[in-house]
Parts: sequence; structure tokens; C-alpha cells
Amino acid sequence: MLTNELKKGDCVGFNTGGWGQVADNVKGDVRSVLIGNELVRVHSYNIISYRASDGGWYSIDHSPVQRTRKAADSVIFGEFKGFGF
Repeated sequence: MLTNELKKGDCVGFNTGGWGQVADNVKGDVRSVLIGNELVRVHSYNIISYRASDGGWYSIDHSPVQRTRKAADSVIFGEFKGFGF
């Protein structure tokens, strides 16, 4: 599944280890996600998994543009390795 195929209400996992609920039906490189009580904007390449109706978590595929943006951000800001908890 691509990030553009996610619908409002879908649960998604992030590369940071957290998760949230998609809050929009917009297609693009930035999505609105409800994390706890906060509505935040998230780059689509930071979404790495989604929860399907069967309860399982599955990987997200990214578009070529999203992969390019992730690579560019990694060069500028470094690769995120997690919080180390």
C-alpha cells in the first residue's frame, strides 16, 4: 500500500516507533495525523506501516518522490536511529 492510499481513520506507525491515526484524506507528501490529542503534520516518508482490518501491521511503500525526499533529508539532518529507550 502507498501512503496516498491511506484513508481517514487508518492507524499508522512511524519510523520513530510511535503510532497515530490519519486525520485527512489528502494525497501528497504531508499528511495530518492525530497523535494522542494533538493533530500534527507528518512527512509521508516517516510513515512506515499501517494496521489493516485484520489487526495486522503491514509495511508502507513510498513513491519515488518520497524516497528522494527522505534521502535528501537524511543527507541534511542525518539518519534517525530512534530515541534509544
